[in-house]
This record gives sequence, structure tokens and C-alpha cells, in this order.
Amino acid sequence: MRIREYRLLAVFALANAGCEPQVCVDSTSPNLLFIVADDLGLDRMGLYGLAPDAPPTPNIDSLAATGVRFQDVWSSPTCSPTRANMLTGRYGIHTAIGRNVPSTRQRYVLSLEENTLPEALCGYESSAVGKWHLASPDGEGGLDHPNLQGFGWYSGSWANVDHEVTPEGLGQDLGYRNWEKVTNGQVEWTDAYATTDTTDDAIARVHAMEEVDAPWLLWTAYNAPHWPAHVPPDHLFDPATLGDSTDARLYDASVQAMDTEIGRLLSEVDLDNTVVFFVADNGTPSKAVEAPFDVTRAKGTLFEGGIRVPLIVSGPGIETGVSNALVHTTDLFPTALELAGLSIPDNVDGASLLPQLLDPRTKGARKMLFSEAFSPNDLNRDPNREEFAIRNRNYKLIRDINGDQLYALSADTLDDGSDLLAEESRPREADVAHHALGDALDLLLNTSNPGGCSTVPSTPLWLGLLPLGLLAMRRRCLP
Repeated sequence: MRIREYRLLAVFALANAGCEPQVCVDSTSPNLLFIVADDLGLDRMGLYGLAPDAPPTPNIDSLAATGVRFQDVWSSPTCSPTRANMLTGRYGIHTAIGRNVPSTRQRYVLSLEENTLPEALCGYESSAVGKWHLASPDGEGGLDHPNLQGFGWYSGSWANVDHEVTPEGLGQDLGYRNWEKVTNGQVEWTDAYATTDTTDDAIARVHAMEEVDAPWLLWTAYNAPHWPAHVPPDHLFDPATLGDSTDARLYDASVQAMDTEIGRLLSEVDLDNTVVFFVADNGTPSKAVEAPFDVTRAKGTLFEGGIRVPLIVSGPGIETGVSNALVHTTDLFPTALELAGLSIPDNVDGASLLPQLLDPRTKGARKMLFSEAFSPNDLNRDPNREEFAIRNRNYKLIRDINGDQLYALSADTLDDGSDLLAEESRPREADVAHHALGDALDLLLNTSNPGGCSTVPSTPLWLGLLPLGLLAMRRRCLP
């Protein structure tokens, strides 16, 4: 059944009518396909106009041409925290995932107590394929962690393809063509090219889930273009992309190979009844960053090159255009629930993007964006090992153990510029922004995750300070 705009409008109206009990969907709700690229910043995406020499990505470009391309999207600066916040709709300060989940430390995993997207999508069939990177083989849930988090099927690489899963993997030459694959808790060695293997599994799950009279959720998390650098199979990319075979060119070839496989996946999907999300988990790694972009402000940092990522949403009933709304990767969780016609839990930090999908010109719910990095992965963070970023439309504050830095932002570049607080003379509005952003950050870090509508104060001041799900919750739960 094709979803038309009137149905999306009806879903939007119902979702904003109040705090309703959770219900299950029927077979008329849309399928939801998430495609997650690993380590892909705007500097290597031609469609964002920042990198004229970016590798060709015709299939991703086609998605953008038929949907909404979001211009100002923040993630976390590394893999695991962003995956956790997309699957839960909650920041790392609430899920306890602030850095990559190490495979050797048992306690630092995404807690099974978290309510994940497949668990929240009541009535949906669900599968996850590709990179997981949210648990340790010996930690809570073990190798069944993705299944225990709600996915009816999981197959893929436990973390990066060059990370061992079992003791047998120690000392092995691991990579895209030699890696340990986990399928529903069982490990096997494979020499299948990882990007192709993820696509094969995704297509198989699409066909399997289509046999059930229910909508489906498919989480497709590619390892590409994450390191290790490599030459993909010849049929997946243009050999001219390799050029001098530097790390940057090998990275570009991996991007192009992923795009080719995305095209193969999309050709097997009923796009008349499927909403497709394409997103990346963080920015480009420094090895693949080239001038004029700054290698010291890439993946792993809270600069724009590390946390500003592509996001495209395409599907039936969704308008075509570009949105300049401020967006965080936590927003994908409530967006998926509203598209399905389900209510949004009160404790999420995300704000639904459904208004922008109906009209990309609509202003977003967020006035500010937040990002974070901390160690260890624990709710009791080490103040010496944490850093945060918060921004409004024009200014950005980074705070760490060394103090504050303030930057003026532009949507047309990934360059944060120079630290305004280090300058003797700066605009008065910069000082005003510094204080406002600092107050908002303090408020966020000292406010427990909301547990219900009644936790939102009524003073209008909070509407300006909260860049969070608290603001979205207010709009959702109050008349």
C-alpha cells in the first residue's frame, strides 16, 4: 500500500495530540530502512557541495533527489555513541556510551535495559545486518546482544572488520576479506568482501521479512568506508578513483563501492512503501582528510569535521527539498516512531523530523544542538576525560578540562574558524552567546533524563535553553 501525504499528516496530528499509551502497528505502516555509513563526513560527499573532488555516489544522490537532505546534522564524534543514540533516541550522558565500546572490557556495553528502536516499533518485523559495535562478546548479552536488544535477526561484524571476536582472531590478518562474522550469536570465518556481504544479508532479510504480513525495520550498517584502507572489488568502483593509491584515494574507492552496493540493495526494496534513512555515524577520519579541510578537526573531535554528518530521508509521502533545521542523530528514533504511527517515549532526547519531511522549509524544534565524548562508558563520568559541544544557529561552545572555546559557525563550510575567546576583541553578541550556551550546557548536564511530561518547567526561558528532547517532549505532551 502506497503511503500518501494525507496519512503522514494524520500520523503527525495523532502523535501531537497528547501522551498516549503505546499501541502496535498494522500492515499499512511503512517499512523503515536505515543505511548507516561508517566514518563519512560532508567533506567526502559531493552532493553537499563542499568537496568538488568527492567520489561519485549516484545512488545516494538519487535518494537525496527524491527526499529531504538535511544540512545541519550533529552526531557523536565516534562510532559506538552515535549508534547508541540513533537506536535509543538518547544522548550518551543518559545511555552511558560516550566512546567506542571496547571488545575487551565487559561492562562498557549498551545496557539491555535501554529501549531500542526494534523494541519500540511494536508490530514490526526487524533485522540488523553489518557492523554492531555496541557490546563485548563477554559482556552483558554476549554475542546475542543485538537479538536481546530487540532485533529478530542479526548478522555482521561485531565491531570493525579488523577487530577479533574470538581468541582465534588474535594475530590474524583481519580486514574486509578476512573477518569473523556473527550470525544470531554464532561466529564463523568468512572471506566475503564485507560491503558486499552486508548487502547480500540485507537483501535476504528484505525478502524474508516481506513474507510476513507486517511492516519491517532493517538496520543496515556498513563498515565502509572505515579503515582498514583497501582496494574494493573491481566491479564496485571506477579504477580511476584510486589515482595514486594514497589513503585518501583508497577511502574514496571504498565510498564508491558502498554506493554501488546501496544501489543494489535499493533495487530489491519496495520503495513505494519504504522510508529510507541514509546517515553516517561521524565525520571523516584524519587519514582521508585533504586540504582545505583540517586533519586535526576530523573524526574523534568535536569540531564540525568530526560531528557534522550527512542525513537523507526519502520515501512515499515525503517532500523533496533541503532542510536547514538543526538536527541530531537522536532525532531518528522519534521520527521513525511517528512515521509508524506510534507514540514517543517520554525519556528520549530526540525531536521528530516529521514536520520537515512534510515540508523541508519548516523550522525545526531544536534551538540548539549537543554533542559529547567521555570515558569510560559509564554514567559516572570522569571529569578529566569528558568534553562537550553545544551550538545555536550561529555560535558553538566546546568545553573540556582546559576550559571553554567559542566559534562562529557557517552552514557553507566545515571550518569552525578560530577560538573567539582567545581574541582580544570580539563582537558583543559572541559574549552573549558564550554565556547562553554555557548556561544551556550546565542545565543539560545537571538535569536528569526526563521521565514524564510533568518534568518540563513552564517558564518560557526553558524553551530557549533546551536543545533537547525535553523541548520536543513539551511540544508533544502539552496542548
